[in-house]
Amino acid sequence: MMAAFRKDIRIKCSLALFLCILSSLVITVSSQELPSFGFDSPDSSQSPQSTSSESIRQTLRMSGEMSAGTNVFIDDLKDGSSREYVDVGDLFSGKINLLATGSRGDGYLSVDADNTVSIDSPFSIDEAFVRAYLGKVDVEIGLRKITWGRADSQGPLDVINPQDHSDLTVLDELERKIARPLLRLSLSLSPMARFETVYLPSFKGDQFARDGRWMPGDMVTLQSSLALLSQLYMIPGPDAIEHTSPSTSALGNSQIGFRFTNTFGSADVGLQYFYGYLKRPAISLVVTPGTSILVREEYNRYHQVGFDLATVLAGINLRGEFGANITEDISGDDPSIYNPSLVWSLGFDSSLFAGITFNVQVAGSVRLFDDDVGSKPFDIEDGSDITKTRITTIVSRKFLRDQLEIKGTMISGIEDTDYYLIPSASWTRDDIVFELSAGFFGGSRDGELGCYRENDYLSASITLAF
Repeated sequence: MMAAFRKDIRIKCSLALFLCILSSLVITVSSQELPSFGFDSPDSSQSPQSTSSESIRQTLRMSGEMSAGTNVFIDDLKDGSSREYVDVGDLFSGKINLLATGSRGDGYLSVDADNTVSIDSPFSIDEAFVRAYLGKVDVEIGLRKITWGRADSQGPLDVINPQDHSDLTVLDELERKIARPLLRLSLSLSPMARFETVYLPSFKGDQFARDGRWMPGDMVTLQSSLALLSQLYMIPGPDAIEHTSPSTSALGNSQIGFRFTNTFGSADVGLQYFYGYLKRPAISLVVTPGTSILVREEYNRYHQVGFDLATVLAGINLRGEFGANITEDISGDDPSIYNPSLVWSLGFDSSLFAGITFNVQVAGSVRLFDDDVGSKPFDIEDGSDITKTRITTIVSRKFLRDQLEIKGTMISGIEDTDYYLIPSASWTRDDIVFELSAGFFGGSRDGELGCYRENDYLSASITLAF
């Protein structure tokens, strides 16, 4: 009871603190001439402003959104004998963005309000950083989400931020990204050429549900394997299975990347190098017969060299990414390290007849040095396909002067023979958006998408943007 009381006090205190901060900001802005909402960059044609506190307050801009909505899972509705199975969630979520601009830089803060984000507070920082403009060099430091590559989704070169896969009803690529502390230096070499360096002092992997309806199929398979091994090697019980995971927050886990972009004619070209960790963990098992099983979770270091291209041909927007992920398992026989691989992505979008737009993105990988995979016990890649291919297809059409949009999205796993289908309809009227959507999973139960066949859902929301 005392723990629940303390948790309630923390939530109320954090709410009060946030409202106080927001109120003070709004009062500060209202004491000056209110700026327009949005994230318009400061007009470079204007004369430099003084750096006094008064002029800085005049360039404070606030925007955001408030949303009310819910997801209802169809299998819960089928269990109509009792309503206790149907969970509509917390219904409300929101975001507040603050942008402060000065003569030599700007600062950005984005705060999410969602009661499910943290057990201690309904508020979390989505992004927060300061950026300085020093001639041809821009310096950014803080919590950032950065996109590398040209792909609309599933880009193999988009390696800076991990992603949160703990809820597959979240479809927006940027929303799934997890902001990380980093330092970015950008150098303008010419009007179209740019070189940037990103340094991350620590590492965080992709996030997956550890239990519940969104637990990945690989984790379910691991649990079944542990139960089988316990019987085979006469392990005393669940308490004899130990799980370990590494600490990756020290400077020894830092990562660094370099990227160069330029435009040649109608083609945008990018080259990059990244040294860091693969975002998915490698699981290794150490079995001591009759005594214990050690489940060790590790992250593999790797080098990535990549190239990307975007151009327009006959009215069709084309995009491509190609790269090589080079891990330490060059011989291909280390059971606890992923093999090197070639990664790629190809995509295009075009406007078809009757106002229909069509977008296709194909992403895949090819494992190298595959002959010795599985030659040693408990190889993490044993039994998996040498290739992995996923196709994302989006077909959409707007009606009623672009206020109503009908969209169909389908994500298909080729080797897994599974799919995720998302039909949706949204109606936008000024600053209000009504949206209805659904999600349907199908195909092989052994696939990364097909394992969620019982998670079909219906979704409805209303969002106010300001």
